[in-house]
Amino acid sequence: MTIETDRLLLRPFKAEDAADIYEYLKEPTVNCFACMKLHSMSEAEAEIKNRMGDEDFYFAIVIKETGKVIGELFGHPEGTGPEDKTMDTFSPCWMLNERFQGKGYAYEAARAYFDYLFNVKNIRRIYAYTEDYNLSSQRLCEKLGMRREGMFMEFVSFVNDEDGVPIYENTMQYAILKKECFEIIALPISQRTLTPAEIRRAELLKQREEKLFAEGYVRHDLTTSIEKANTAGLLYPLPFAAVIVILFLVLHGMSGTIEVVKNNFILWIIGLFVFAISGVVLAVVHEGIHAVFWAIGTENHFKDIEFGFIKEKITPYCTSKAPLTKGMYILGSLMPATIIGLGFGIAGVITGNFLLMIIGVCQIFAGAGDLLVTSMLLRYKTKGKNVIIMDHPTEVGLIAYERN
Repeated sequence: MTIETDRLLLRPFKAEDAADIYEYLKEPTVNCFACMKLHSMSEAEAEIKNRMGDEDFYFAIVIKETGKVIGELFGHPEGTGPEDKTMDTFSPCWMLNERFQGKGYAYEAARAYFDYLFNVKNIRRIYAYTEDYNLSSQRLCEKLGMRREGMFMEFVSFVNDEDGVPIYENTMQYAILKKECFEIIALPISQRTLTPAEIRRAELLKQREEKLFAEGYVRHDLTTSIEKANTAGLLYPLPFAAVIVILFLVLHGMSGTIEVVKNNFILWIIGLFVFAISGVVLAVVHEGIHAVFWAIGTENHFKDIEFGFIKEKITPYCTSKAPLTKGMYILGSLMPATIIGLGFGIAGVITGNFLLMIIGVCQIFAGAGDLLVTSMLLRYKTKGKNVIIMDHPTEVGLIAYERN
């Protein structure tokens, strides 16, 4: 069995992979793989033979262009009880050569592996353990749409200290159901380098989470990628934009606008310049409106609001570092497209000004990601539950903490 992604192949191990696995197993980067440490090439060659017997669940992660093995994915199905023979639960492990981390390979491989487990092997539930200090593995679980179900304090020991005393580690458990994988949780497409501000917010969230988990809350990530928010998300504002355009055409037509384009070139150029500048200015105003309404719903108001800029996507953002109610989160999400988009659009329809109308339409579409995230939150059933909403510190979307 071979699974292919854009850059990778997931395939069974071969005898010639010994040198590659020795490269990343001679010094395992996390303690949970300490027992797999290889001390020589001869040990690597023997280990390869053990792995070659499992072609259903043990996969080498291979770069397609070079054929190099850079890591592995493995695990075995489990039943949910001593008499259960369905074997529909799975706990995967992933390991990646340190030289190839931070390039999105782990996410690309794990997502394909999850798809294989759910759709080919008919696995019902996938859960994973990760150390409380392993932030990269925690982020990977979250990117895969897994919810954090809790933390086991001093759960297991893999190594001893210099005096031979076991070092017990705090272990987090993440999980996702097959029915959740591509419904409630939209999986991001790519990884990127987190900014210092995002890392700081993630650490602050972790501190808040410890209290919430201790109070019995369970975490559910409702996130999407910037790419999806700016592409598939465009379907959500489309009806509103279409109504504005149709009203403008019915009431005013296009003759006046065409006349300006034909006979007043200077005015047309000025209009294009104003349109371009408005896109930049209103992008900032858009985030400012988020800030105003979310600040109303947080304990410390504007002190709980933070702004930032994702360079790779040329995208400004506003985020709340404090909890919000479901209603206040939705209100703050929808207000930019409502105030700027519908505001300019309706003004253009009333005055017959094509420039105002088209600015409004563009600003309605600028709220595509907000509408997409709002739709996910509206579909998330909270009736009869105590729910706290947190803006996600590193992704487009939110985190819902619920307690019955």
